[in-house]
Amino acid sequence: MQPCRLEPSGQGLLGLARRAGALILGMDQMREKVRRGTPLLILADPTLSARTLRELEDWQEADGRTRVVALADMAALNELLGTRGVRAVALADGGFRRGLEERLSPLNTGEQGGCQEA
Repeated sequence: MQPCRLEPSGQGLLGLARRAGALILGMDQMREKVRRGTPLLILADPTLSARTLRELEDWQEADGRTRVVALADMAALNELLGTRGVRAVALADGGFRRGLEERLSPLNTGEQGGCQEA
């Protein structure tokens, strides 16, 4: 799994999503959304345990609308969001999700979009 990076404009978009209450923080909240059938874009720390990564991948396989992306530098994301120790965040379908997907790029290439999934 090759980690992706979030463009600076995507960081701002995540901050807006958090203030709007659209950002889902942590595994418990994500499990509840998945249980209810809500498709998610999940940004996950690539160093999550193998068990947790497998759970995320299972969600992705079970629902073709859910996408899991490994995100480099979750520590910086926590700082941006004012959180500590969060290793996965998600957005449900909608404008925030679409905007964020456009602002993901493969690490060190500078290309926009098409970031590899976990």
